[in-house]
Amino acid sequence: MSLAELEAQASPEAVRLAARVLQADIATSAWVDQVGFSLTGAQVADLLGRSEQAVSKDARLLRLARSDGRPAYPAFQFDGRRQLPGVAEVVRVLSGALTPAGIAAWLTGTNPALDERRPLDALASGGTDAVLVVARRLAARAAQ
Repeated sequence: MSLAELEAQASPEAVRLAARVLQADIATSAWVDQVGFSLTGAQVADLLGRSEQAVSKDARLLRLARSDGRPAYPAFQFDGRRQLPGVAEVVRVLSGALTPAGIAAWLTGTNPALDERRPLDALASGGTDAVLVVARRLAARAAQ
């Protein structure tokens, strides 16, 4: 049976529920496509050679909340066994202006002020100063 046939037979409440589930699935897929996978606190602790408690208290790490409430650390912020240079500074600058998810989206989205590059790519190629200038402008606009 096709989705259209199911919709024709379902109650309006069931159709609304199915639409919400499908929209959430599409949004999740788009998010994963942009941001990539995340690590658990234990994985980050192992990666960085630190305790999970130290990782959970480190404000320099970009930490997102999973749907179950547990923390997730986007893997894009790591370069080998360390945090990518510049990410901690961006997190500090933007933490008052954007949510952690907003910071992740900003880092992984193209930016016209960086010649349409992603701030993450600019950081990886040594453009920390340029990224911080753009991040500070964004934070200042958000503070107004």
